[in-house]
Amino acid sequence: MLTKVMNKEQKLETMLEDMERVIVAFSGGVDSSFVLKKAIDVLGTENVKAVIVKSELFRNEEFDQALQLGKSLNANVIETEIEELKDPNIVENTPDSWYYSKRLLYSTLENLRVNYNFNYVLDGMIMDDLEDFRP
Repeated sequence: MLTKVMNKEQKLETMLEDMERVIVAFSGGVDSSFVLKKAIDVLGTENVKAVIVKSELFRNEEFDQALQLGKSLNANVIETEIEELKDPNIVENTPDSWYYSKRLLYSTLENLRVNYNFNYVLDGMIMDDLEDFRP
């Protein structure tokens, strides 16, 4: 089991090296914290930016905790904001609302990636997410 984990970690490190400069969608959760820390370890702080997104659907306390954690990891943190409740597709709170929320988030992250001339946008995802309904 330990060998399998080490192999996955080595694969991740190789993938990160190939990416060279990345933006990490950082929520302060376990998954994005792992991705951010590994990216910093492999690429160095100058090649990694942690993006923390404030929105009406993200409590201020969670935003502040993510900001504090990002700084404690010595990350270059970018704070940005999205207005999810201006999108009627999100406000409707249907099963498809998740899609529109993610589309808004990733378009914001993609714009930052282009503006900072970075190569990729990364996020953390746990395998359990694959079993959830994600339109």
